Amino acid sequence: MKRLTLGLAFALATLTPLAALAQDAEFSLGAGADVVPGEESPPADSGVEDEELDEPSKPKPVPWSLALVWDNSATTDTVGIGQDRQSVDPTYDMSFALRPGYKIIAEERWSLSVSGEIGAMREFTNSNITTREGEWSLTDARLQAGYNRLLMKDGDFATTFGLALPVLTFPTSKISANTGRILGLGTSLSLGQSVPLLGSSADALQTFTLTGAAGYSHTLTKATTPVNGDFQRSRITPSGLTAVSDQLSTGMLTKHQASFTLAGTLGITQTISWTNSFSWRPGWKYQPSEAGCVAIVSGCVEPDEGVAESTDFSVVTVFASEVGMQVLPEFSFALGYANGTLQLGPEGERRNMLYSPDARVYLTLVGHIDAMVQRASGSGSTAGAGSRQIAAR
Repeated sequence: MKRLTLGLAFALATLTPLAALAQDAEFSLGAGADVVPGEESPPADSGVEDEELDEPSKPKPVPWSLALVWDNSATTDTVGIGQDRQSVDPTYDMSFALRPGYKIIAEERWSLSVSGEIGAMREFTNSNITTREGEWSLTDARLQAGYNRLLMKDGDFATTFGLALPVLTFPTSKISANTGRILGLGTSLSLGQSVPLLGSSADALQTFTLTGAAGYSHTLTKATTPVNGDFQRSRITPSGLTAVSDQLSTGMLTKHQASFTLAGTLGITQTISWTNSFSWRPGWKYQPSEAGCVAIVSGCVEPDEGVAESTDFSVVTVFASEVGMQVLPEFSFALGYANGTLQLGPEGERRNMLYSPDARVYLTLVGHIDAMVQRASGSGSTAGAGSRQIAAR
């Protein structure tokens, strides 16, 4: 039985609340990553499964998969870790997600599959993430197609390639639905290399896997700024006239989002892995429309050059570290820390990639329903536990 390895999607567990907070840059932490509007998540099946190809007596795995994910997340200052914040804002939230998948084609060295995710979250504290304390809200739904291939395998050396195209993100969350988002379109690719440490014959520290991923997404929106048709307010236009507007803020939405991620996974035992990942996510926003002049009491003035040439570029950095364990073929869990934040803080200085006021700790429990069904039907086998990718956040 091969050593269990955490997939890159696991290492990038998505933290929905952080995405809601980052109104000037679309991003998300965590897993499944996934990737939300702008979340360029790696393929759901990141690599060909580590199945023993020389055991014909093994039960043939079912083509479908279904995971129920229960995630608990809190900011570090909520649990008393890190620096004290100037304004206390404890945040703890819980979410449930369903992650179905189906392998359309599953060959010995490559597979073609479709997968998706839909979930709901509840924020238990009185933070500014939700309108009401204890409010439930949906997360953005995601649907993607994935191609995965084992490029090379020689003993414990293995090279894998993954491609997700397209990655569709639907605005089912409250913040996306109420700010004019229509549909997220994206793609991502990954390349992984596994090398032996003590080798597969050892009880621990068998291999180390290094994975690189890159992605891109574009979100179709109703306007270049957040808008809501139910919101109507009279405003003075640059020409001095009064007009009714549904614009929610002056911030511009992100037009193009990219991501570049490097993750390393250490196989501590056959069922326990430790993954660390670093991600750099640049975004390019829409440019505001040009105003010829602004009407004032004394006449008309041209906008200042600094205003006319305002920056449309921002960067989100993400660091995540987690330990995951496959307890049974039907159950796995992960305990981790993730810091996803804008590269520039409110004071204009660069933030530490390893820690910021947005840093979070999380515990994720995953029930693999497909494995439960196989066991109940008598066709399941514990031999496949090592080949199951732990589903994370």
